[in-house]
Amino acid sequence: MSLRALVALAGLGAAAATAAPFAYITNQGSHDVSVIDLATQAVVATVPVGRSPAGVVASSRAGKVFVSNPDSHDISVIDMRTQAVIGRLEAGAAPVGIDAAADGSRVFAADWYGNRLLVFDPARPAPVARIDVDRAPAGVAAHPDGDTVFVAERDDDAVAVVSLRDGRVRARVAVGSHPFALLHDAARERLYALNVQSDDVSVIDLKRLAVTAASGQRRAVGRGAGRRRRRAAVRDQPARRHGERDRRRTPDGRAHARRLRLPRGHRVGRRPRLRRQLDGRARQRARRLDGAHAAPDPDRAE
Repeated sequence: MSLRALVALAGLGAAAATAAPFAYITNQGSHDVSVIDLATQAVVATVPVGRSPAGVVASSRAGKVFVSNPDSHDISVIDMRTQAVIGRLEAGAAPVGIDAAADGSRVFAADWYGNRLLVFDPARPAPVARIDVDRAPAGVAAHPDGDTVFVAERDDDAVAVVSLRDGRVRARVAVGSHPFALLHDAARERLYALNVQSDDVSVIDLKRLAVTAASGQRRAVGRGAGRRRRRAAVRDQPARRHGERDRRRTPDGRAHARRLRLPRGHRVGRRPRLRRQLDGRARQRARRLDGAHAAPDPDRAE
């Protein structure tokens, strides 16, 4: 599936869909869609749609563009020839992710608050099927086989594999934290899940329904863990003489020399103060000894 299958990142940016020679970009703040001529890379039209448009998918076969509007609870249908809205589909509580079948005969939308996958016939104003999924469904990606649809279940850190024929979730694949957008790679039979909380992308092998890689996760964890280990090493160091260096090996294998910071009283330039402290303690001890050998005070109560 090409760029047209990108799912909106609601609240984080705009969604994009392409149908040569145009690209369609949702603008949540202004409640419209920008139409860009790919040849001139210029905006040639701005189409008002529902409130806070999020997802968008363009179906060249159907000659239509479908835009999910979470705040107005509907899907706007745009005619590619006129670049104008020609219809509206009722879409539950808050449609977010959206995709279309390869032949344009079906449109699929994730109902964020309703926890359902909505299936539409573009010729009808209401869904023809509603399939229950887990919490906060976001991204949607349709498989070319016409029976399988993938849904990102954000709050359950999983991707649901939905069978349209059976009308239920056939399997689930655990991914990173808070999956949101999905992209199907038909040539390699892979599905990419963008995880917005763990800041990585899970790569799912669709033949085995298993995650084969998580791009970006290892690097992010390594950086944080390395900083924590180095801070702990510094805290656990015993006091050393001023100027002494401690050679340690960082998580990337390189040797690292660190100058140890010692208590203020033991640093060069502070030794006169240390001598004063010692002299003061000696004087206090001498006074105590002198007091022990002095004659008793008659006015002091025994």
